[in-house]
Amino acid sequence: MAYDQGELRVRAGGRLRVTFVNPAEATMDHNIVFVLAGQTQIVAEQCTDEGSLKPKAEALKQVLAQSETIGPGKSTVVEFETPAPGRYEYVCTVRGHSQTMRGWL
Repeated sequence: MAYDQGELRVRAGGRLRVTFVNPAEATMDHNIVFVLAGQTQIVAEQCTDEGSLKPKAEALKQVLAQSETIGPGKSTVVEFETPAPGRYEYVCTVRGHSQTMRGWL
């Protein structure tokens, strides 16, 4: 349970298109949520505490972009404008995944 790329480097002020593929063989869903640095745990906890995999209104201001949650062998595309220069994070908000499924943008 880890992203195959722990870091993505992009230019600020452009568009980023990420094709997210869930290679899991078992019935394990995953997603990818891009968040402001330092907000990963807050967003992940808020998603799983509410019984939803998507951030609620309180956490949306901390979210840059998010994918839908997909099952094994599926893929989805996330496209968004890259933020100002800095360090951001991405995380899987499926319950129990956020501790290991993290990366840096």
